[in-house]
Amino acid sequence: MLVALTIAVLAPARAEQWTVEKAGFNLYRATGRTIGGQSVFIRTEGCDDAPAAGVVNIQKEGGTRRLTFGDSAASCTVRDFLVPAKVESDRYNVLLTQDQSRDWYRVSDSDMYLKTFGCFSRSLTEAAEIDLNRDGTGWVVFTDRRRCAVEHAFRSMQP
Repeated sequence: MLVALTIAVLAPARAEQWTVEKAGFNLYRATGRTIGGQSVFIRTEGCDDAPAAGVVNIQKEGGTRRLTFGDSAASCTVRDFLVPAKVESDRYNVLLTQDQSRDWYRVSDSDMYLKTFGCFSRSLTEAAEIDLNRDGTGWVVFTDRRRCAVEHAFRSMQP
């Protein structure tokens, strides 16, 4: 039993190879991978100097996943795996929490993330109304009437 445990601990973690292309700042789209016919996106941290596309290895190190480009020394942390959200065209009153940077918000008590443009939040968490189209684009209107665009709505998923 002790030998089996030692081998399991010393065995290298298995890496998955994916082909990706840049879809935004710290956002990559996995090419050739879909879930339910939808593209899979990888939200990262620290990929500022990473290539715009390539084959990557995704490997779990402790409680964190790392994305490493095969043709480069570039490596960064995987924040989330996302798929485009299927939404009804409607307005929703929500609580938004700034997530990672000023352009990302998480809808509180939800697995929905909003990639925005032009949002300047005055606090980490704010009440807002989101007006979404079926394609996941739309608007955020904060209670003080500030507006910004929703580039896309995503849902978190596990690959």
